[in-house]
Amino acid sequence: MPDSRAPPAPTRLLAVPGPIAALFNRVPLAVYPPNDLPLRSPSSETHRDTPILYVFTTPDGARTGAPSFNPSCLKWQTVLKIARLPFSTAPSTNHASPTGALPFLLPPPSAIPSNNLPIPSGDTLFNHVLAHAPSPVPRSLAEPLSTRQEAYLSLLDARLRPAFLYSLYLTPANTPVLSALYVDPTSSAFFVRATLLRQVRHAAESEILKTTRRGFLDVEALYADAQSAFAALETLLLQGISASKTDADETKTGGPTSAPFFSSSDDDDDDDEEEAGLFDAEVFAYTNIILDQALCWNDTRLADLLRRFPGLVAHRERMLATYFGVA
Repeated sequence: MPDSRAPPAPTRLLAVPGPIAALFNRVPLAVYPPNDLPLRSPSSETHRDTPILYVFTTPDGARTGAPSFNPSCLKWQTVLKIARLPFSTAPSTNHASPTGALPFLLPPPSAIPSNNLPIPSGDTLFNHVLAHAPSPVPRSLAEPLSTRQEAYLSLLDARLRPAFLYSLYLTPANTPVLSALYVDPTSSAFFVRATLLRQVRHAAESEILKTTRRGFLDVEALYADAQSAFAALETLLLQGISASKTDADETKTGGPTSAPFFSSSDDDDDDDEEEAGLFDAEVFAYTNIILDQALCWNDTRLADLLRRFPGLVAHRERMLATYFGVA
């Protein structure tokens, strides 16, 4: 005799038990809005009008807008200065960066969530600066690097940077400088500091060997390469793209002009319109740190080499005076 009962409902592996389902039917699940960020978080601000550039710096340096002691950070800090883009700086570390490296820019709060994302350094940051800088953007910054500047840019990476890394990270006499800038601020624990010091030194040595393609650290070769880079940059600064401008200034003033910018063009007729560009920021990012006596370098071999080239020294002083207000 056929069974007249209805077939049982199919069971599901994750079916909600009846008593629990009845409970949720009586008390529906509610989704509450997210908690506000802590007041100390910049993202919680609603009335901040200027972006924040997170860089390697000290709290006092952040308050005064002092140049960063890290070449990459100082380069982008200078680019924002050249573009006349209002911003403030804040101390940070690589661990706090979305990309694992500084700097990064945090835009002002926006109603559009995607506009609140941090902007990492590189082309993304450069395009953001050009798009949001007060009009008109200095032509020296908006125009791409010349072919000649592109060629000389490799000098910074291939010849100057290895010597800089050796001077800061691997020269025993400069260990107090390295510790004060990059190690001590991270922790007060001795073993943590000692471990981090070994790590950053190992990373610096590996980068030097990779860049120089040598099987060992040839200290004399490193400093010789740095000296040749300084000499080439001095020639480019004083005789290359700025030659006509320098000659014109000497004719008008009857004496040597103030240090030109690398980005000075031959058709600029007014000194007041002369602006630095991206290449100036690249060079200044190294020369300012090397010559910064406030860092208390104990081994000054790299600075002594740089002081042999008065054009580069004067260029650094002019960049400081023009964009950081340091006479």
